[in-house]
Amino acid sequence: MESVRFALDHIGVERPSWQTMVLSVARDVDLPVERLWTTWADLDAWPRWSALHEAARWTGAPGWTAGATFEQTLQLGFPVGRSVNPVTVGAAEAGHLVSWWEAGGGLRSCHVWAFDAISPERTRVTDTEVFHGLATGLLKPLLRPRWQSLFERSVDGLVRAATSTPNPPTTPS
Repeated sequence: MESVRFALDHIGVERPSWQTMVLSVARDVDLPVERLWTTWADLDAWPRWSALHEAARWTGAPGWTAGATFEQTLQLGFPVGRSVNPVTVGAAEAGHLVSWWEAGGGLRSCHVWAFDAISPERTRVTDTEVFHGLATGLLKPLLRPRWQSLFERSVDGLVRAATSTPNPPTTPS
């Protein structure tokens, strides 16, 4: 999968190992890419459709560009619990892809959202996150099933939100 390779490359992992956890969801949906992008790009609305987010807000100038900053409050369940994470966007292609990655404390991670038009009225939405480190390897059997489910529910929530919004608000790209 292209987004997995993108994520691995950005955290410097040539080949996944026992220390690597890959979470990825791809859905082909009957909505135009612009509709999904506009719904997703409304950062303040993430808690309404995401199974992971309690809150999300811009901490710098709003807009999906490399270098933009935001804060997300996630509820990840046992043993991580609630986590408040500052994020700096590392790569952004308006209407198509946003990614952020970080390294610290023995953990490297990369998150990728991609929106690929299959046709004018059909889009593939992909949400991928790769974690790599000793703690990830040790906790993977406990974390992976729950986190994969949260990712699946989040993508499904995004699709529902995009479907139910007659005219999504215009947001900074």
